[in-house]
Amino acid sequence: MWYNLVFNSSLKTRRQELLRKGAFLVVFCLIIASDAFAQDQNQAKKVADKKFWTVNLLFAGSTIYNVESKFYAWSKCNECQEKNIYGFPVQKSGRPLNYAIIATTDTTIFLLSHELKKKNSKLWFIIPLSAAAIHSAAGTYNIRFGMRY
Repeated sequence: MWYNLVFNSSLKTRRQELLRKGAFLVVFCLIIASDAFAQDQNQAKKVADKKFWTVNLLFAGSTIYNVESKFYAWSKCNECQEKNIYGFPVQKSGRPLNYAIIATTDTTIFLLSHELKKKNSKLWFIIPLSAAAIHSAAGTYNIRFGMRY
């Protein structure tokens, strides 16, 4: 195999042999990945333009607005509960877990939007903008609800 050409074949233990095979495999993968990364970087510059970042940052901002307004409403009303069935289990867990869960869903939407834009779909902005509208409406409802208490 190729690793025999690169490394000395007079290895004393099986562990050293596996370690050298693993090192060769990592170096080989890094060499291949660097070429693929260089190609992907050129393509990413064309996809992530000002419109892409504006739409997705608007979405991220509306998500933060929704989470912070939710905690504002909870600080005003101790007996209040989350109406969203997906948000109910993490209601009293605090900001870090809420942001972690929201970050995973937001990242999925960012990547989906990026893939759609990369494929030259004219509907790449629909998903982030609709999610931003939902988060903004929920955040405004939370603020108005919290102001009543």
